[in-house]
This record gives sequence, structure tokens and C-alpha cells, in this order.
Amino acid sequence: MTFCDPLGCGCCTSRSSAPDVHPGPGRAIQLSMGGCSFMPMSFKKNIGCEEASLLLRKIIEFKKVDKIILVTNQYKHLSYLSEDQANKNIDYFIDIIAAALKNNIKVVYFTPRPSFKLSVARAALKQGLKNPISINQKYQNLLDDRIQSIQGKNFTIFDQRNIIISKLCSQPFQCNDGLVEGRPFYRDTNHLSKYGAEYVFSKLDKN
Repeated sequence: MTFCDPLGCGCCTSRSSAPDVHPGPGRAIQLSMGGCSFMPMSFKKNIGCEEASLLLRKIIEFKKVDKIILVTNQYKHLSYLSEDQANKNIDYFIDIIAAALKNNIKVVYFTPRPSFKLSVARAALKQGLKNPISINQKYQNLLDDRIQSIQGKNFTIFDQRNIIISKLCSQPFQCNDGLVEGRPFYRDTNHLSKYGAEYVFSKLDKN
């Protein structure tokens, strides 16, 4: 995991030195870690995820950035939990957003990608697009309701979920078109392919 400043000095720093970064106009810190939802449910399975989450809180506390873009696939992570555990993890995540907004940091929240019960690309190729692919909906409403309740001019929701669904699905929650123009939109059950990611971000430019 690295913290990169690609729009400023062009350098990357280690976790321990990241809080000392002083971003100026047009500079950014990238904080990302594969498999880390920035929720407690990821801490035990993913070494470093808890440290990354605590560091994110420090970045917010000391206002090291002016804007945070949150892109994480909570739908998939939450689906493995009990409802009580899911609510506790959602509380933790909502608290991160609230802390950022309280410190006048802008937050752009990407709605989580749909997580499919079958690999979109594999099902499309193997089944010839004949069998519908059902979207995993467990606990989505718990998270969506909490996100929708957040108020403030500094909070923006980018609805990548519906952008993806409208591209892949012919009817609500039933998707039978895993390929777009002959290309797989996902590379597994919940990660976009390069083509899929480029399509979603092209919509961000228009919003």
C-alpha cells in the first residue's frame, strides 16, 4: 500500500510517513488496499487494513486533503455478516464520512458495484448469455438508507451502481448481458474489467 501524489510532486510515501504529506492545490493522496473495506470486518482478514483505516481517520482529523473519494465494495463484504454485525460496520463507515464533513472535507461517495452470484464474464462466455445472473442484494438497503440520510453540500453520491445495472441488466436484478460490444464488463463476480472501469469513469466526467 502506498500514498501517492501523482498530481503534485509525483512521489509515493510509506504508510508511516503519509500523515506528514501536505497537499496543496491540485494535489492528492491515494489510499488504497486490495480487499480492505475500511470497516472492522476487514481488519482480521487483511493485514494492514486496520492501520489503513486509522490512517484515513488521521488524514481527516488533521485535514491533509480537501476532498475524499470513497470507492469500496461494501455490498460484497457485508453479505458475509449477520445483520447486527453489518449494522455495526456500517456505523463505523458512516462515522468516517461524518468526521470528514465536520472538518469541511468534501466527500464523493461511489455507490458500491453490484456483486453478482456468478462471474459475469465466465457465465456470459460459458452459457451463451442464456441464463440470467442474479445480483446479490443482501443488506444493500441497510447501507443505502444510511448513505441517503447524509446531508450537506460537501457530500456527493456518484451512482455507479445504477450506471452498471443500466448497462448490463434488461430487468431489475436480472442481468443476462455480461458482455458489452464483445468485451466482459466484469473480471469476476464483483470487480470491473478495465473496459468496465473506463466506462464508469467516463460517466463521472459528465457529472
